[in-house]
Amino acid sequence: MGKPATTVAPELDLPPHEEFQPLFARTVKGQPPRVFRLREILIQSLARQKLKDPAIQAALYAGSPSQNGSHPTLEVLGEKGIPEGLIDILLKDPHPTDQLREWILEVKVHRPARADVAQLVHYVEVLGPDCIGAALIAPEFPSSRTLRPPSVQFVRYDFGGLDIGSPHTFAELEGHFRLEVETASQRRLG
Repeated sequence: MGKPATTVAPELDLPPHEEFQPLFARTVKGQPPRVFRLREILIQSLARQKLKDPAIQAALYAGSPSQNGSHPTLEVLGEKGIPEGLIDILLKDPHPTDQLREWILEVKVHRPARADVAQLVHYVEVLGPDCIGAALIAPEFPSSRTLRPPSVQFVRYDFGGLDIGSPHTFAELEGHFRLEVETASQRRLG
């Protein structure tokens, strides 16, 4: 076993240190190990913060074909698991009365494909009458009308001119992150 120490250990004197703060970029090739790829989960987190804004929620309602003029402020939740998969973001009435009212939102890092749109439409069907709206959040969308069903809202995100090819802190990304809900007139043009 060893002998008990009879001397006091010298105080450890460490040089000043920098607090670790991860950086995020679209690509990390050739970047130092503290730079991480901009993934969907990060975009979901940024979008959840912006979706708390009543103006964004009002824009979603205004563009929804199934809604009248009134709407409550909705609670923003993270992923919801259903047998068919995970819904990325769920907006729901914080005080449901006779019917549960939910909006489902799917987030994509790149332009959504036909399968992404079909997945969201399927989730709407699975949730049934409780689902009062659906939106796809992405940086760009296909212009083809066949990929733009009327039951789905399209919400474009960007970083307000910030070059996401270069590394940035989460706070920088959050400060520049913007959501723009596509209006009915933009849909007709698309």
